[in-house]
Amino acid sequence: MSESELVGICVVTWNGGALAVDCIRAALAQSYHESFVVVVDNHSSPSDRAALRACAKGNSHMHVVWNDTNRGFAAAANQAAEVALGRGARWLLLLTQDTVLPAEACQRLLEVAQAIPGLGIAGPTVVDQTTGRVLSVGERVAPWLLAVPRSLVRYRFVRQPYRFVGGVVGCCMLVSGSCWRELGGFREELFAYYEEVDLCLRARKKGYKVALVPSVRVAHRGWRGFAGSFTAVSAVLKSRNLVLVAREHLRPWHWLLVGPAMIALFIGSVLLHAARGQWRVVQQMCHGLWLGVNGYSGPPPELASRPVPCALP
Repeated sequence: MSESELVGICVVTWNGGALAVDCIRAALAQSYHESFVVVVDNHSSPSDRAALRACAKGNSHMHVVWNDTNRGFAAAANQAAEVALGRGARWLLLLTQDTVLPAEACQRLLEVAQAIPGLGIAGPTVVDQTTGRVLSVGERVAPWLLAVPRSLVRYRFVRQPYRFVGGVVGCCMLVSGSCWRELGGFREELFAYYEEVDLCLRARKKGYKVALVPSVRVAHRGWRGFAGSFTAVSAVLKSRNLVLVAREHLRPWHWLLVGPAMIALFIGSVLLHAARGQWRVVQQMCHGLWLGVNGYSGPPPELASRPVPCALP
């Protein structure tokens, strides 16, 4: 490894319970000692906040920001990154609360990242925490692939010590401070879901490289795609944000291919959830589609009194 560089490990929590505690403890136990942990809590329950305070008590390597409302993953991650960069971090390791790092993850990701000129984003192999099944070794992220289910655009083969990819999943992303600053972090109007897809697309537009480090295996829980079991909130956000990100990155000629594929993806998902009797999810998916087509963003309807006009095209 080249000269040591400070890494800020950024964790967003919201009613995570034991999952969030496990995530933070693993982040604090990294073998790379030039790191510290910033936690931004999105107004969790009193019991969850008590558990976070217990983790932070007496630990100088952990800083906690307490939000008065649920600002969403994107905004809270931006908050954590701002704190980390302000404390001198040269790299940001962004985590969701349902992710558990092995002790060597930070060091091994950084070793590869430092060896690649122009690298902006690096990610690990993501495995299911319960079964050990490989969930992702990077994805073929491109504007014309946005409507293809993400499980179908994942790479199937890995190369050592790294391979360049279109994007990495958002549960664990190492981002250079220079890349983060130039891009302005996540798009907060997305609130949650697809923010990492948008970030990878914007990074590559700016000339940054995105790499997957297969030897680092990170455990994740709660993986859900369009065929998975949605909550009402995830249904509206995923449907809406897919359209918003497509509006940002697609060129007019892309819509000839992507438009029909997006309609097919939406109809197939609606029919699947209707067959399961999940009518609330179906309703929220339709509402999310309506919001995206009409250019609304921000918090989901449960947290906002009215839709917010989107800053995206």
